[in-house]
Amino acid sequence: MTLWLLHDTMKRDIRRMFPYIPIMKPNISIPLGSIVMLKKVEKHYGLFHSLFDEIKGKSTSFIPLTKVLTCNKLTHSVSVHQINNTYPLEFMRQLGLKDKTGERTMYRALERVGAIFSSCSASLSAVH
Repeated sequence: MTLWLLHDTMKRDIRRMFPYIPIMKPNISIPLGSIVMLKKVEKHYGLFHSLFDEIKGKSTSFIPLTKVLTCNKLTHSVSVHQINNTYPLEFMRQLGLKDKTGERTMYRALERVGAIFSSCSASLSAVH
């Protein structure tokens, strides 16, 4: 019996003995350190809601987007352009997003945060 015939016979026997072996899905790993830290900070201090409730507007995903941007800075610190390629969907769901968002949406959230903090820093420098 040739080697390839033996191999095919073994594969057929394995399929017959274990017909319902589930197809394995690829493993997905996400950096949990920054997610756990942000959840603890949010639980104890309510930081994101206290800072961004006034500027979120009609957007329901603004605060989760700021959490994604913060976790990105704490872990890999990739550009906003590469966030969707770097982090899996499970990472986004842990931070409150339902699915991956577009690059343009992330830039809008970043622009809003920058605008509010630039106006806050200008008013603080005027006071002091």
